Amino acid sequence: MKLLTLAVTKLRAMAGGAAGVVITFALSLLMLLTAAYALNAKGPDSLVIAVADENGTELSVEFREILLADETASIRLVDAESLEKANAIVRDGGAEGVLLIEEDFSEVLEKGGTGLVFYPAQGSSSAEAAEEIIIGNAISLRSRLRARTYSEQLLGRELTEEELAELDVLSEKAINKEGKAVEAVAVGKGAIAGSSVFGAFYARFAGFTAFLIMLCLLMLGAFTGSSDARASAQRMLSLGKNVYPETGANLCALGIFGVVLLGFSYIAGGAPKPAEAAAGLAYVFCTAALAILLGSFAGSERAEIASPFIALITSLAGGCFINPEALGGALKKVSYFTPQGLFLSAVNGNFIGTVILVIAGAVMLLIGMMRMGLMPPKKKKAR
Repeated sequence: MKLLTLAVTKLRAMAGGAAGVVITFALSLLMLLTAAYALNAKGPDSLVIAVADENGTELSVEFREILLADETASIRLVDAESLEKANAIVRDGGAEGVLLIEEDFSEVLEKGGTGLVFYPAQGSSSAEAAEEIIIGNAISLRSRLRARTYSEQLLGRELTEEELAELDVLSEKAINKEGKAVEAVAVGKGAIAGSSVFGAFYARFAGFTAFLIMLCLLMLGAFTGSSDARASAQRMLSLGKNVYPETGANLCALGIFGVVLLGFSYIAGGAPKPAEAAAGLAYVFCTAALAILLGSFAGSERAEIASPFIALITSLAGGCFINPEALGGALKKVSYFTPQGLFLSAVNGNFIGTVILVIAGAVMLLIGMMRMGLMPPKKKKAR
């Protein structure tokens, strides 16, 4: 009970008073709720494209039907009488781009072109995907047209209705066998994973939580290296007091703060599984020990200036805001040398990450105590 009382006192001193603790908790909860809402917000069910059809033939109608039937993407087309009206739809937020089917679409398509122009809305994140989907389906339609043309040239006559139907079946089988020009991959909840650099940057709630806990604990832990904190510790030593309550109080104070933040993250993001909760507690312990270790290198409270940089760099390297799996190589290995990387690995089911966090925390805590001269003196042997 005495240790807990001392820890609460320490926590108030670290945060600059009880008001500082309350304000930090309130802002942290607000940040976590905002992050959870933003990451879990449901996006649009389909890609909306405004279509200005200047061709107006059966072929342009067929192409639009192909787009709507594309199984790799959910597309909704909004008809516009002209390019100007299509642009107006985009400006009003009714579509993410304009697809112009040019007047000579049929002739251009048969000659090897596309006869299509796509104008994405400014700042649209799906511009490249929409363009690839449009081009891929245009190539598919062009291949079917060329197959008909080549067949008629070889036979020296026009194909009958039965032969055209059979040719369409063969073309569809070939497309299904070889795959479409564009492949859409569904992304998982809370993370965007990819095999290229374009899928490397992503947002993840667990990563945001790890960054927030690291940032707060490092800034609070700077107090342990302040002149006041050092004087208090040395005073206890000079009075013959055991040094463990001093270190234990610092660790307990930081741990309480970290556990509360962890609890806030579960309120905002949902209840964790037992393994995830264990990983969270291990991460709080390891981060608190790291804060005490960094505090041992500081001579004043100004050590907190470095805290945001340390928290950001280790969070980036640990995979809080980038996907190490996407970039691969050295970065993926480096992520396992950070508390955040181990925590995220443990959250994903790698229990060894939890074990390493506990071991690393114990080692850093021991080094921090040695650095601040808080290890109990060795007993002299009686002569």
